[in-house]
Amino acid sequence: MLKQFNINNKHARQILLGKELKEISGIAFSKEGKLFCHNDEKGIVYQVDLNTGDIIKRFKLGMLTINRDFEDITIVDDTFYLVTSDGILFRFKEGQDKESVDYKGFKTGLNKKNNVEGLCYDPETNYLLLACKDDPGNGYEKYKAVYAYSLTENKLIPKPEFLLPLKELEKFSKENKFEPSGIARHPQTGHFFIIAASGSMIVEISKSGQILAMEHLKEKYHTQPEGIAFKSADELWICDEGQKNKGTITLYRLNDN
Repeated sequence: MLKQFNINNKHARQILLGKELKEISGIAFSKEGKLFCHNDEKGIVYQVDLNTGDIIKRFKLGMLTINRDFEDITIVDDTFYLVTSDGILFRFKEGQDKESVDYKGFKTGLNKKNNVEGLCYDPETNYLLLACKDDPGNGYEKYKAVYAYSLTENKLIPKPEFLLPLKELEKFSKENKFEPSGIARHPQTGHFFIIAASGSMIVEISKSGQILAMEHLKEKYHTQPEGIAFKSADELWICDEGQKNKGTITLYRLNDN
């Protein structure tokens, strides 16, 4: 499936973002197809125009702006979730422009040593999946871990949902690294796509965690890939932090050459 998206296609559509989203960290689509994103410093959610990159609206969590290391966002029906690098989940509803929305924050059981970077939802299990950049947990030193948080039981599943062998991943990486920065579930196959800013890669894994395909993310198109989401089965979107330039969101269509 990954190969069919023709990653690094020079004809792929890339949207430039404004100053507020230079450090874009995560993206997610609502069931209506609206694109929402956030940066990595403040509890503010932005809706972005898919054609121009302009901000349609912004709303924040709580009356006072929350300053945390926010890493990724996902949407479950009409409920939003933001996750921080130290494993705190923030749950809230969509707000109107410039509105302050109520939220609930709760610990997942992961922490800053794990360094949570990716978040997505799996409707088959009713799990939130949390991709860890660093510490995979005791006994898993040779892997990168993806943990599952059960929304049914409101607790973390102690054993990692997926364990990705570092040896295989680092061998493929030009940087000899693989540090996950985003995760998304393909809505048709149920496979998971994981990107790594450190390692400049995208990996497709099966429902059981088997590595199915790997591709490099060229710096020419992806300066610092931080977020990934599917709008539909044939639209894969990746956002990149701008570093010295503007942040971007890139669209890859299935079988688009």
